[in-house]
Amino acid sequence: MEYTAHAEARMQQRGFTASDLELIQRVGEPIGDGFVLTKKSINARTRELKRELQRLEHLRNACVIERDGRLITVFNVNPRNLRQRRIKAEGCV
Repeated sequence: MEYTAHAEARMQQRGFTASDLELIQRVGEPIGDGFVLTKKSINARTRELKRELQRLEHLRNACVIERDGRLITVFNVNPRNLRQRRIKAEGCV
C-alpha cells in the first residue's frame, strides 16, 4: 500500500508501524473507508488462532511426502527417528 506524507507523519507520531497497519486491516472490522480493531474482532481472531494451535498440536510429528508436486504418502513419524529422516533427506547418509 502506498502511504501519503500525512499518513507517514501520523504513523511516526503515533507509534504505528507498517505491520501494525496491515494487521489492523486484516483483522479489524471494516468501517467506511477504513478498519477498526475492536474487542470483538480481536476475540474472533484469538479464537481462530487457538483452533489453529490445537490443530497443530494434533498434527505434531505428521509427515507428508511429495514429489514433483504430487502427494505420495502421509504418516506419523516416530520422534526418535525424525533426526535420522532429516539426515537421509539432506543426503548426508
